[in-house]
Amino acid sequence: MGNVIIILACLFVFFIIVAVAVLAIILTVRNMNKPDKPLAEQPIATQPTYINTAVPTVPDYSKKYQRKYLLTKNEWHEWKKLKAYAEMRGLFVCVKIRLLDLLEPRKGEKDYMSLLGKVQSKHVDFVVCDQNMYVKAIIELDDNSHNQQDRMERDLFVDQILTSVGYTVIRTRSITEYTLANIQ
Repeated sequence: MGNVIIILACLFVFFIIVAVAVLAIILTVRNMNKPDKPLAEQPIATQPTYINTAVPTVPDYSKKYQRKYLLTKNEWHEWKKLKAYAEMRGLFVCVKIRLLDLLEPRKGEKDYMSLLGKVQSKHVDFVVCDQNMYVKAIIELDDNSHNQQDRMERDLFVDQILTSVGYTVIRTRSITEYTLANIQ
């Protein structure tokens, strides 16, 4: 009779241990996909995260640089109009795209570096693309600064180089129905 009680006690302890282990596994699996803190409480990263690489020592640039808005107020208002139009047609609007993202000098050109230099620091305001990221139109907003001689020369160069490789360029002061009708 004593041996039976010992065996039953051992079985009871064994089942308790198994039950606790199963419960621990269930709770672990449930919490695996949950962040440690709610998203609102998570700190915003102020330094990049380096994975499998040495962390470089860098100076504090916060006294030399400051953040700025990606778009001016006018660009932002016009982008909202363009975005609404694009979304209804399954298109995307990319902002501030470098010319080098749209074209490049042909390899082997003898003045390759000179050609590269002419486009490398220029960008366009908006690029409208289809779902395959095929460019449908390039839109440049012209404010009063585009009335200056040097700016008009820059605009003419950008228009000529973009149209020469097959892009549609639309210049406008604001996004209107007429502007939108020219996106193909």
